[in-house]
Amino acid sequence: MGHMRDNPPQWPVAEIRLRADGQEFVFPAFGKDAGIRTEMGGYRFETRLRVEGFEILFTRADGATMDVDWLEARFTVPLLHFSKVILPDGGREYIFRDRALFLRSQVTQVTAPNDGHPFVALTDQTGTRTWAFGLLTFWRESTCRCMDPLLSARKAMRGGHDLLTLAFRMPTEGWRYGPVKEVREAFYCAECPDSWFHALRRFTALSRRRFGVRYPRNPAALDPVWCTWTAWCSDRMNDQTVQANARIARHLGIRTLILDDGWFGPGLDTDDRPLNIGDYEPDRAKFSDLASTIRSLKQEGLSVLLWYAPTCLSPDSRAFSRWKDHRIAREGEPVMAPNGFYNLCPCDPEVRAYVCGEIARMIAGYEPDGFKIDLYNTLPTTPCTGGAHSHDTESVIEGVRRMEAAIWAEVQKWCPRGLVELKQNYGNVLSAAFGTMVRAGDTAYDADTNFHRCIYLQTYAPVVHNDYLAASVHDTPRDLAVMMIKSLTAGVPTFSLDLPRQPAENLAVIKGWLEFYNANRALWRVSREPLDRRLETWRMGRGRVQAVSALFDAAELKLPPAERLYVLNGTGRAFFHVYPGRRGRYRTVLFDPAVRPIGEKRVSLTEGSRLSVPSGGLALLEVEAGKGNAR
Repeated sequence: MGHMRDNPPQWPVAEIRLRADGQEFVFPAFGKDAGIRTEMGGYRFETRLRVEGFEILFTRADGATMDVDWLEARFTVPLLHFSKVILPDGGREYIFRDRALFLRSQVTQVTAPNDGHPFVALTDQTGTRTWAFGLLTFWRESTCRCMDPLLSARKAMRGGHDLLTLAFRMPTEGWRYGPVKEVREAFYCAECPDSWFHALRRFTALSRRRFGVRYPRNPAALDPVWCTWTAWCSDRMNDQTVQANARIARHLGIRTLILDDGWFGPGLDTDDRPLNIGDYEPDRAKFSDLASTIRSLKQEGLSVLLWYAPTCLSPDSRAFSRWKDHRIAREGEPVMAPNGFYNLCPCDPEVRAYVCGEIARMIAGYEPDGFKIDLYNTLPTTPCTGGAHSHDTESVIEGVRRMEAAIWAEVQKWCPRGLVELKQNYGNVLSAAFGTMVRAGDTAYDADTNFHRCIYLQTYAPVVHNDYLAASVHDTPRDLAVMMIKSLTAGVPTFSLDLPRQPAENLAVIKGWLEFYNANRALWRVSREPLDRRLETWRMGRGRVQAVSALFDAAELKLPPAERLYVLNGTGRAFFHVYPGRRGRYRTVLFDPAVRPIGEKRVSLTEGSRLSVPSGGLALLEVEAGKGNAR
């Protein structure tokens, strides 16, 4: 082992395995310093090294079509006590399995219900060294598993190892690569001195470039949102409750309203009546004239989105008899989701045409400004086999992507400035092109998990929406302000609470922070940037005006050399030790948790200076001209 330490290879080391035409091929391992080119048994294989990874090309020597079952890429790095592990995900579950312990036992799949990023990052104890690798071009079903070290058949750890090997299998078991003339795939493979966040941002940027992805831009996507979902049980959704909340929402600075699950009948939060999901016509007991309700909300300056689950089909819906043969099936038997409904097969072009027709019908009939698209995460993780419908792709991931693209095109046709909200399970770096914002997965009453889900999205999505803040009437104004700071740091602030029931002091906190957000839109139009490896301090904005936020246990802050700087305190601390990019004299204005000014003074800031900022509040720092300020 001394020799390996004295002359280490260029980590990670990669090995490619492949099964084609009934034969299994294993090609020699290679590193970033040297690729390979070889021929065996009438087949050719070569690697082409890139600055941040490599490409492979596998063909028959005679140029004929091959029947390929699968491709496996194995990556080997030193086995360390990794402090952070990021496994393939869409950003919803990674925070629950980010410890090295999961490497040996966790098999991670990229599937239609969790169409995330085939990406892995491993960070050392100090956070100064991160190894990262992933699939740049294979964006269908895949599996990532640990090959070495392994658990025994009796689930005991086999020790004595110095290397870690993780394998990506493409496609995952149950699918086949298929008949092709060539296998050509690209892989990300790099070591960087920054956090996993920066490695994932680089991986997604390279993926977006390879696929030529262009994101839509709509300023309304940055508008704060109020949603009906967790404000109360969907049984209480009706003209009166929506209008009462809309009046307060507009006063607070909210500009978008979502009529969520249940506007057409019983919602998923209702247990005492059969679901009619699949029939998207207004429940007359809730909305006697939905089009009129939407028009009145729009006249108040609100954009209105309708919740829509394109693939979901209840056996109690009217649509069931027409579309039951188009359900996803396993070995000929329709697969029911745990929620009590079936899923239409997105690989079926007839289903996608039907979904687009529903989009057009709802726009024409009810005049919404767009849609919240939901519940692809209820799709099965297995292929659709059997049934009486046709497929134009066998990959359910590809079927969902075609459906997303078709829905987006249909919305644009009828409502060119329309809004489409996606969720992170299926709003990955490629699919984010088919909507105007990507929302974090459901995190009601859990602001910390919401924050971590959002920052994953911040690595690539142009507009990130928080999951809807569902505060209790018992939350203190200071705690609510801390949640607001986490929301503003992570993305666009959104809400789902019964506004008429909220204490006046809590509404004042929401209003104060939304006024601050709306008055400083330029800060939120650019990607957030972490200022430390623990991801507890963040910078928003660029140039002369910027903002930094401190969260969780942050005690120190790096201040960028901006002329006007907002410092947001999302911690329980009353002060920070700061390291200014511009040393000297500042005019400082302090604001309380409702963003009301409470004091003003002049301070001199140098390395390690102590800066007071109210917990849950903020400080405005302005450079004093001609006072000897220096960068």
